[in-house]
Amino acid sequence: MKIILRGQIPSGKNQQQIAFVRGRLVKFPNRRFKAWREAALLQFLPQARGIYTLVRPCVLRVAYWPGDRIRRDVSGMLDALFHLLERGRLVENDCLIEHVVWRRMALDRTAPRVEMELEEVTDGAVIGCPSTACPAPSPPARPTNAP
Repeated sequence: MKIILRGQIPSGKNQQQIAFVRGRLVKFPNRRFKAWREAALLQFLPQARGIYTLVRPCVLRVAYWPGDRIRRDVSGMLDALFHLLERGRLVENDCLIEHVVWRRMALDRTAPRVEMELEEVTDGAVIGCPSTACPAPSPPARPTNAP
C-alpha cells in the first residue's frame, strides 16, 4: 500500500509536553503536532480506505522530499510517521514496523511530501523486496556445549 502526504513532516520527538495529572507524569503531543497529525490523517485516511490493519511485522519504505534546507532529524520524522500510521490504524502497533528504508530526495520547495509504502513480512522475508535490499533474518546460532 502506498500513502502520500503533502507538506513538511514535524519531529514527533520534539513535540511532546509533560504534565502531572493526579500525581502521575503524563506525556501528550503539543498543539502544533496535533494540528499536523489531524491534517495528515485527513490526507491519509481516504488513501487507506479498504486497507486492513497490519498485525504482523512489516517494512516501511519512505521517500521524503523536503520543502526547505532546514536539517531535520530523520528519527524524529519517523517517530511522527509511526504515530500517524498507528493512529490511522494502518498498523496495530508501531512496534510491528521492524525494517525502515528512508530515502531523502531532492529539495522541492513547491511540493514537499513524503511517500510511504508499507508491506508485511511473511516467512522471514519481505514480500516484493529483492533479497539484497531486505534479506530474511538468519536463524539464531545453536549454542555448542563445549567442555
